[in-house]
Amino acid sequence: MASLEQVIAQMSADLPSMPAGHPRLNGRINKFGKGKKAWYRLREFTLRSGRQVITGAYGIWQGQNPNSVPIRIDWEGATDEERAEAARRQADVEREETERRANAARFAANRAGQEWKRAAPIDDAAAVPYLARKQIGGDFARVMANGTLLVPARRYRAGERPELVCVQKIDPDPAMGKRFNHGADMVGAACLLGSITRGETKLIGIAEGYASGQSVRLAQGGSLPVMLAFSAGNLLAVARQLRADFAETTLLFFADDDWQLVQRYERDLRDHFDVEPAPAIDGMDHVLTSSKGEPVTVRATWRQDATGTGYIEADIRSGRRVRLLKFENAGLAKARAAASDVGNAKVCWPAFADRGENKWTDFNDLQVEESIEAARDQVLAAIAAATAPPADDLIAMDSPAPPVEECATPALLDWADTPPPPSEEDAAPAGTGLVPLAWALSHCALIQGSTHVWDSVNQLRMPNSAFVKLVGKESAKAWDVSPQRRSISPRVLPATVRGVADAGGGAGDDSLLAMLERYTLLYGTKTVWDHDRRKIVAYDAMALSRGSNLAERWLEHPHRREIDLENLVFDPTQRVDLKTHINMFEGFPLKPKKDIEKAGLALTLLQSLCAAESNADELMHWVLCWLAYPLQHPGAKMQTAMLFFGEKQGTGKSLFFEAIVKPIYGEYGATGGQNQLDSTYTVWRSQKLFVLFEEILSRQDKYSAIGLIKHMITGRTQPISQKFKDDRDEANHMNTVMLSNEFQAVPLEPHDRRFLVVDVRKDLDPELLANIKAQLDDGLVEAFYAFLLEYPLGDFTPHTYPLMTGAKERVISFGRPDWEAFYLAWAGGELDAPYCSCLSEDLYLVYDRYCSRYRLRGLSLTKFAELMGTRLQKDRQWVGLGAMKKKLLTVLHVPPQDNDPASETLSQACERFRTGADIKALL
Repeated sequence: MASLEQVIAQMSADLPSMPAGHPRLNGRINKFGKGKKAWYRLREFTLRSGRQVITGAYGIWQGQNPNSVPIRIDWEGATDEERAEAARRQADVEREETERRANAARFAANRAGQEWKRAAPIDDAAAVPYLARKQIGGDFARVMANGTLLVPARRYRAGERPELVCVQKIDPDPAMGKRFNHGADMVGAACLLGSITRGETKLIGIAEGYASGQSVRLAQGGSLPVMLAFSAGNLLAVARQLRADFAETTLLFFADDDWQLVQRYERDLRDHFDVEPAPAIDGMDHVLTSSKGEPVTVRATWRQDATGTGYIEADIRSGRRVRLLKFENAGLAKARAAASDVGNAKVCWPAFADRGENKWTDFNDLQVEESIEAARDQVLAAIAAATAPPADDLIAMDSPAPPVEECATPALLDWADTPPPPSEEDAAPAGTGLVPLAWALSHCALIQGSTHVWDSVNQLRMPNSAFVKLVGKESAKAWDVSPQRRSISPRVLPATVRGVADAGGGAGDDSLLAMLERYTLLYGTKTVWDHDRRKIVAYDAMALSRGSNLAERWLEHPHRREIDLENLVFDPTQRVDLKTHINMFEGFPLKPKKDIEKAGLALTLLQSLCAAESNADELMHWVLCWLAYPLQHPGAKMQTAMLFFGEKQGTGKSLFFEAIVKPIYGEYGATGGQNQLDSTYTVWRSQKLFVLFEEILSRQDKYSAIGLIKHMITGRTQPISQKFKDDRDEANHMNTVMLSNEFQAVPLEPHDRRFLVVDVRKDLDPELLANIKAQLDDGLVEAFYAFLLEYPLGDFTPHTYPLMTGAKERVISFGRPDWEAFYLAWAGGELDAPYCSCLSEDLYLVYDRYCSRYRLRGLSLTKFAELMGTRLQKDRQWVGLGAMKKKLLTVLHVPPQDNDPASETLSQACERFRTGADIKALL
């Protein structure tokens, strides 16, 4: 079980120093640190066995993201009864917490009602400081005697009276900010400016804040109803309620442009890591030094979310602190996501003539800082575009993000007329299709030379009219013009019966016409591409099979097809030009069949594989995202790999990955071994999306082959060589899983970012094994495939870093060089030598004792000093020890520590080290 000391150690690695008297195990959210952004919630309970269990979470607020980190519970040595009791106790706590929140929300609503009754209507807006400052009226709000503005937050439902759940209080003093009734349930709560008439209102505006919404109405003329969501995170809930009540009404989001991403990135580095200036946002590792002399590694990258909105992803590492931060344009991203979710919705945001470095984000800022005329022009243009047929984006985003071409994912239009697949409870809204546009872009391809569409998931050929009904009219138009639209050659399609793929379809006969369809000459080689067999064959082999006479006639025929060798590609994204290229990818061969019970068997097996890790639930979610992403986005190259190891055999590793996951890929999946890695010929890698390696690295080869392994994980292309065939390069879409029974199957660096490592210790349940074997050939694989296609990915991307697990920490420590282990032991206070500045020769003597004690092969003084120079500042300084005169000596500088004597000089620190380490003077 996690002790309080272990919890404090875990929290200290990520949070600033806690004040005296903390942490408190009171089950409440405790905030501390600069701006009260650091937080934690811990609770403790005692099991019947007497064991103490501490649960909870902690994090640092960043915008609307609390960055929650769960407390790791060490279940080592715990019995099943203790686990079950802990789970029951935790469920009881969560149930009590739910009841507490419901009561708090009820009390908050009561207080809000009383405050609203005591407040007065606004007769003179100029007398209310906030309204005067924002240059707006006070319609639909009230004011308290002290000048505090009250904005009501109500829950609206068609046919019901609005329910007041909270009031927003805006203090006359700008420094006091905005507050809500404590404990209020704000999810879906909103404030309606204006009125909505069912069947008559054709357009409803949605904004975040009161001032922004009032400026929009002032600019428009006051007839447009605007619903206030109060925050970007509440836009989706408000929009969903509006869509449920007004299915045919167009929604227009007047979004906040929270554009200062770079500034927030620089501020967080300065405030939390003491680093200034911030490094470039270029996706590269930058090693900086804080003012305390501590190394800080920063990798910042521009990315785009699913809506096409740019954000900054920053990986920051300093010692044991590892933080992955996301700096996003919350106003724009949440508005776009909400518009995409509800459909028949559009997004606009203000464009400033000269914003500079000012934090201007909304339409009220546009009115105040420029003019009401500028706001009117943009608002009316947005309304005109919203009520007109779909066109391009309303306004170009004024954002420091790089152009779309430089980002990881292509931009999406702000038109969001296609909702996601409807749930079983809800019917599809009128005018929309059965599947979203994103699904069609991932799994549907235009058949070259026709208007028909191929559905690779359902193995179905459909006419354009059927496709329009499937995705909806507007989505079909967007799909047709999208640069992400896929295309497929009719040559690679299977025979169909009433549009559905027929497994018995043949490849044709040996006639000249069939050969013209089947073979393509690869220019510059003596080989041809066989479309039926999907492989390169020698011309002589083809002629031997078909007859020399027929082969010569084919070769001389004017309609024979010929392409350059480099135009033979493997492109699972299916966006290559089929007029000039041949795509070796034909789509996934397996057809998913939804069956929750069968998919549950695979999930139970995966849960068993992850059970030994302390963060098993989080780990299982990450693994499922990793497996689901390349299936939901065919062609995605994961920049990470997974390693499952364990000394026990029969735990189910191969059963899960070999028997369940790999068959999803059909011929695009493979199992590899050491022979494949050592082979001169690499054709086994061609046309592969998933490769499972079993015990690939021997003790002799694990270090020599790691470079090749890394390239297979992150390399963009790979050379393909085949005996008696011409070499070529092929795009690398191969995603890798490794299985091993060795503890250190792969040597990992301390800051490895490629591998997710899982130690599999739990024995496979015989009953589960029997059930899986019984269902393997009866739809289990298809059911798990269907489950992965629908699994929610959230913010998961191919570049999402793997979780740190206890197994990975152990593997890293096992392979750590002896000198680095010595340094960590010294810095951690484990040696009889103080951690302070010292002479390199003195530290080497301590290192020599360390090696002798643990029977290690030590390094020379020169190598040792240079390696220590990578951890500490090393230079030559004049140092005087004892009564001796100062000499120019090599010194290793340790940053000041909390327990260092006040005003200690460098010479005194070196003398203190020598005394503490019991080193006799050698100078």
